[in-house]
Amino acid sequence: LLASSALLVALACRYAQKLTLREKTEADPDALDYGGIAFPLVRWSFLAGVLAAVCGIGGGMVMGPILMGLKVPPPVSSATTATTLLIVSSSTSMVYLCRGLIPLNYSMYLALVAASGAILGENVIGRWVRRTGRHSLIVWC
Repeated sequence: LLASSALLVALACRYAQKLTLREKTEADPDALDYGGIAFPLVRWSFLAGVLAAVCGIGGGMVMGPILMGLKVPPPVSSATTATTLLIVSSSTSMVYLCRGLIPLNYSMYLALVAASGAILGENVIGRWVRRTGRHSLIVWC
């Protein structure tokens, strides 16, 4: 377990080094410079992972405020935290499914209702953001 964690941190640091050395393109001057936040992002992500594991919560709940503190745009922050939560919840569900602890008919119904709510919420919030141009609601939803 310790060796796999060390390997993941080493890979993250190597990728952060690549981002730091990459030149910023002139095509989009408003683009986020990930080279400047690469190493703080690795540090904070590792801390968020440890905190999420200790507390038993999804890492996306911890990463959202961290990304906002690093000045990552709200749509990128929201997509990152949603992806993190999807991976954590899917892997946890698979563990319980393999152990036979999930009532399959109830979980399929719950997954369908949750997916429908997510699609509806994304459409409503997306329309509101396009209409108003304010991304602040993405952070809170």
